[in-house]
Amino acid sequence: MSPNPRNDVTAPLPVTVIGGYLGAGKTTLVNNLLANPEGRRFAVLVNDFGAVNVDAALIAEHDGDTMALTNGCICCSIVDGFADTLQTLRDRRSDFDHVLIEVSGVGDPWKVAQWGRTPGFALDAVVVLASADTIVDQADDLYIGDTIHAQLRQADVVVVTKLDLVTTARANEIRAWLTTATDATIVDGPASLPLLVGPRARGTSDPIGHPEHATSFISPPDDLSRTQLQTWLRDRPASVLRVKGVVLADAQPVLVQAVGARDEITNTTGPTTGLVAIAGPATDRDGLDRWIARLR
Repeated sequence: MSPNPRNDVTAPLPVTVIGGYLGAGKTTLVNNLLANPEGRRFAVLVNDFGAVNVDAALIAEHDGDTMALTNGCICCSIVDGFADTLQTLRDRRSDFDHVLIEVSGVGDPWKVAQWGRTPGFALDAVVVLASADTIVDQADDLYIGDTIHAQLRQADVVVVTKLDLVTTARANEIRAWLTTATDATIVDGPASLPLLVGPRARGTSDPIGHPEHATSFISPPDDLSRTQLQTWLRDRPASVLRVKGVVLADAQPVLVQAVGARDEITNTTGPTTGLVAIAGPATDRDGLDRWIARLR
């Protein structure tokens, strides 16, 4: 597999964790991402390798624990533990753009997400899937309710799946209930790729998939301070679903990631890209423009 010229091999490899209770649609999401990566080369780590089901025509190589696809993605079974698997990916940094980790249905997404903070990696987001037809009952269940609430609290993005199984009125009730259960960004499934794993830099082809979402490219001045950047992120409108990019802050390149209630600014290397912000359908465009203008 040849190195990707778009990929800065000195930059940390972003990690997105995909969680959610049994039956929420995690494996379906993983299968779709492997089959339709939209130009990104994913390394997907899964527990149940047998559940992965992609078109045989896409499989370039399969050795039992690793499946390489013709689109540049790979799928790996976590047979040797996270440490060894991530070390293998770190050694092949130039081959991949993003790491996706599927957590078991009863697993702890935030615990797994800490592997995204190991050297050579950067935690992008914790995405938790919630099945519209069962999530409220599961949260009230005596035996699994604590697990459900913990998963929702730990999420940066909650994707509501299986909306076709409930009425419109019930769907609205579930969305309202989720706002009381989590500070995460809540989106309807199937969510577009940039919402799940973050937008790419200006100049790349990155369709949002939902025409009502607004994408803004921001080029801050080079004399921006870290304090200014932190204040700007803290004051972002509620409709802003994601912010991502590399900019200069106090003359140091920093990786900026904001999703849900979490925002992070971490020192990095490599060229600046500017920032990309994705706003949801209930966006006050004038308010969004005023917020963006504060950084220009």
